[in-house]
Amino acid sequence: VKLDARIETDTVKQQVARATASKMTIAELRLSELLIYDDELREIILPQLEETDYETLATASIFKALLELQKTSVPITLESLLSLVESDETASDFVPVLMMSEPPREIGDAIDEVLHDAENCVFTLRSMAISNRILEISQDLILAEQSGNREILNHLVAKQIELARMKRDLQNRISEK
Repeated sequence: VKLDARIETDTVKQQVARATASKMTIAELRLSELLIYDDELREIILPQLEETDYETLATASIFKALLELQKTSVPITLESLLSLVESDETASDFVPVLMMSEPPREIGDAIDEVLHDAENCVFTLRSMAISNRILEISQDLILAEQSGNREILNHLVAKQIELARMKRDLQNRISEK
Protein backbone atom coordinates (compact mmCIF):
# COMPACT_ATOMS: atom_id res chain seq x y z
CA VAL A 1 0.00 0.00 0.00
CA LYS A 2 2.81 2.38 0.88
CA LEU A 3 4.45 1.70 -2.47
CA ASP A 4 1.22 2.33 -4.34
CA ALA A 5 1.11 -1.34 -5.27
CA ARG A 6 -2.11 -2.40 -6.87
CA ILE A 7 -3.33 -5.76 -5.66
CA GLU A 8 -6.37 -7.52 -7.02
CA THR A 9 -9.08 -8.04 -4.41
CA ASP A 10 -9.57 -11.68 -5.47
CA THR A 11 -5.84 -12.37 -5.07
CA VAL A 12 -5.87 -10.97 -1.56
CA LYS A 13 -8.97 -12.98 -0.67
CA GLN A 14 -7.32 -16.19 -1.92
CA GLN A 15 -4.14 -15.51 0.05
CA VAL A 16 -6.08 -14.76 3.23
CA ALA A 17 -8.22 -17.88 2.77
CA ARG A 18 -5.17 -20.08 2.36
CA ALA A 19 -3.38 -18.47 5.29
CA THR A 20 -6.34 -18.97 7.59
CA ALA A 21 -7.27 -22.44 6.36
CA SER A 22 -7.16 -25.02 9.09
CA LYS A 23 -3.96 -27.00 9.31
CA MET A 24 -3.86 -30.74 8.82
CA THR A 25 -3.50 -32.90 11.88
CA ILE A 26 -1.00 -35.73 11.97
CA ALA A 27 -3.85 -38.26 12.18
CA GLU A 28 -5.67 -37.01 9.08
CA LEU A 29 -2.44 -36.74 7.11
CA ARG A 30 -1.40 -40.27 8.10
CA LEU A 31 -4.84 -41.73 7.43
CA SER A 32 -5.04 -40.18 3.98
CA GLU A 33 -1.55 -41.52 3.19
CA LEU A 34 -2.56 -44.99 4.35
CA LEU A 35 -5.78 -45.03 2.34
CA ILE A 36 -4.68 -43.48 -0.94
CA TYR A 37 -2.99 -46.56 -2.43
CA ASP A 38 -4.44 -49.45 -0.43
CA ASP A 39 -7.72 -50.82 -1.85
CA GLU A 40 -8.02 -53.51 0.81
CA LEU A 41 -7.48 -51.04 3.64
CA ARG A 42 -9.99 -48.59 2.17
CA GLU A 43 -12.63 -51.34 2.06
CA ILE A 44 -12.14 -51.89 5.79
CA ILE A 45 -11.60 -48.35 7.06
CA LEU A 46 -13.87 -46.12 4.96
CA PRO A 47 -17.09 -47.76 6.21
CA GLN A 48 -15.90 -47.04 9.77
CA LEU A 49 -15.55 -43.31 9.09
CA GLU A 50 -18.46 -41.16 10.12
CA GLU A 51 -19.02 -37.75 8.55
CA THR A 52 -18.58 -36.12 11.96
CA ASP A 53 -15.07 -37.65 12.13
CA TYR A 54 -13.79 -35.55 9.23
CA GLU A 55 -16.29 -32.78 8.43
CA THR A 56 -14.30 -30.03 10.17
CA LEU A 57 -10.87 -31.19 8.98
CA ALA A 58 -8.72 -29.50 6.36
CA THR A 59 -8.89 -32.75 4.37
CA ALA A 60 -12.68 -33.17 4.63
CA SER A 61 -13.19 -32.92 0.87
CA ILE A 62 -10.48 -35.54 0.29
CA PHE A 63 -12.19 -38.00 2.62
CA LYS A 64 -15.55 -37.26 0.94
CA ALA A 65 -13.91 -37.88 -2.44
CA LEU A 66 -12.37 -41.16 -1.27
CA LEU A 67 -15.77 -42.30 0.01
CA GLU A 68 -17.44 -41.31 -3.25
CA LEU A 69 -14.84 -43.06 -5.39
CA GLN A 70 -15.07 -46.17 -3.20
CA LYS A 71 -18.86 -46.17 -3.45
CA THR A 72 -18.81 -45.85 -7.24
CA SER A 73 -15.85 -48.25 -7.67
CA VAL A 74 -13.91 -45.63 -9.60
CA PRO A 75 -10.13 -46.09 -9.39
CA ILE A 76 -8.33 -43.52 -7.27
CA THR A 77 -6.13 -41.44 -9.52
CA LEU A 78 -4.85 -37.89 -9.43
CA GLU A 79 -7.48 -36.88 -11.96
CA SER A 80 -10.40 -38.61 -10.24
CA LEU A 81 -9.52 -37.06 -6.87
CA LEU A 82 -8.89 -33.59 -8.28
CA SER A 83 -12.22 -33.63 -10.11
CA LEU A 84 -14.02 -34.19 -6.80
CA VAL A 85 -12.06 -31.66 -4.71
CA GLU A 86 -11.62 -28.90 -7.28
CA SER A 87 -13.74 -26.42 -5.30
CA ASP A 88 -11.45 -26.79 -2.26
CA GLU A 89 -8.13 -25.03 -2.90
CA THR A 90 -6.40 -26.56 0.11
CA ALA A 91 -7.38 -30.07 -0.96
CA SER A 92 -6.50 -29.34 -4.59
CA ASP A 93 -3.04 -28.31 -3.47
CA PHE A 94 -2.64 -31.33 -1.20
CA VAL A 95 -3.86 -34.10 -3.54
CA PRO A 96 -0.77 -34.04 -5.84
CA VAL A 97 1.50 -34.15 -2.78
CA LEU A 98 -0.55 -37.02 -1.36
CA MET A 99 -0.32 -38.93 -4.64
CA MET A 100 3.48 -38.63 -4.52
CA SER A 101 3.66 -40.36 -1.13
CA GLU A 102 4.98 -43.91 -0.89
CA PRO A 103 2.50 -46.77 -0.37
CA PRO A 104 2.67 -47.86 3.29
CA ARG A 105 2.75 -51.53 2.38
CA GLU A 106 3.55 -53.61 -0.67
CA ILE A 107 0.88 -55.71 -2.37
CA GLY A 108 0.72 -59.08 -0.64
CA ASP A 109 2.20 -57.82 2.65
CA ALA A 110 0.22 -58.40 5.83
CA ILE A 111 -2.38 -55.74 6.48
CA ASP A 112 -2.23 -55.99 10.29
CA GLU A 113 0.19 -53.15 10.96
CA VAL A 114 -1.36 -50.60 8.57
CA LEU A 115 -4.85 -51.61 9.70
CA HIS A 116 -3.88 -50.97 13.31
CA ASP A 117 -2.36 -47.61 12.35
CA ALA A 118 -5.42 -46.61 10.31
CA GLU A 119 -7.85 -47.59 13.06
CA ASN A 120 -5.86 -45.53 15.56
CA CYS A 121 -6.06 -42.57 13.18
CA VAL A 122 -9.84 -42.98 12.91
CA PHE A 123 -10.17 -43.19 16.69
CA THR A 124 -7.99 -40.10 17.07
CA LEU A 125 -10.05 -38.11 14.56
CA ARG A 126 -13.26 -39.23 16.26
CA SER A 127 -11.85 -38.26 19.67
CA MET A 128 -10.92 -34.81 18.33
CA ALA A 129 -14.42 -34.37 16.87
CA ILE A 130 -15.95 -35.33 20.22
CA SER A 131 -13.66 -32.87 22.02
CA ASN A 132 -14.79 -30.11 19.68
CA ARG A 133 -18.42 -31.00 20.28
CA ILE A 134 -17.88 -30.99 24.05
CA LEU A 135 -16.39 -27.50 23.74
CA GLU A 136 -19.39 -26.31 21.72
CA ILE A 137 -21.76 -27.73 24.33
CA SER A 138 -19.78 -25.97 27.08
CA GLN A 139 -20.43 -22.68 25.34
CA ASP A 140 -24.12 -23.54 24.97
CA LEU A 141 -24.21 -24.48 28.67
CA ILE A 142 -23.05 -21.00 29.62
CA LEU A 143 -25.80 -19.43 27.54
CA ALA A 144 -28.43 -21.81 28.94
CA GLU A 145 -27.30 -21.07 32.48
CA GLN A 146 -27.41 -17.33 31.89
CA SER A 147 -30.91 -17.57 30.42
CA GLY A 148 -32.06 -19.74 33.32
CA ASN A 149 -33.45 -22.45 31.06
CA ARG A 150 -33.17 -25.54 33.28
CA GLU A 151 -34.57 -27.96 30.70
CA ILE A 152 -31.96 -27.07 28.08
CA LEU A 153 -29.27 -26.94 30.75
CA ASN A 154 -30.07 -30.48 31.93
CA HIS A 155 -30.17 -31.78 28.36
CA LEU A 156 -26.79 -30.21 27.54
CA VAL A 157 -25.18 -31.56 30.72
CA ALA A 158 -26.44 -35.06 29.90
CA LYS A 159 -25.14 -34.75 26.34
CA GLN A 160 -21.76 -33.53 27.57
CA ILE A 161 -21.47 -36.45 30.01
CA GLU A 162 -22.38 -38.91 27.26
CA LEU A 163 -19.76 -37.43 24.92
CA ALA A 164 -17.12 -37.46 27.66
CA ARG A 165 -17.85 -41.15 28.23
CA MET A 166 -17.53 -41.84 24.49
CA LYS A 167 -14.24 -39.96 24.37
CA ARG A 168 -12.88 -41.91 27.35
CA ASP A 169 -13.87 -45.19 25.68
CA LEU A 170 -12.09 -44.14 22.49
CA GLN A 171 -8.99 -43.16 24.43
CA ASN A 172 -9.02 -46.57 26.11
CA ARG A 173 -9.31 -48.29 22.72
CA ILE A 174 -6.37 -46.28 21.37
CA SER A 175 -4.20 -47.12 24.37
CA GLU A 176 -5.15 -50.83 24.17
CA LYS A 177 -4.03 -51.14 20.57
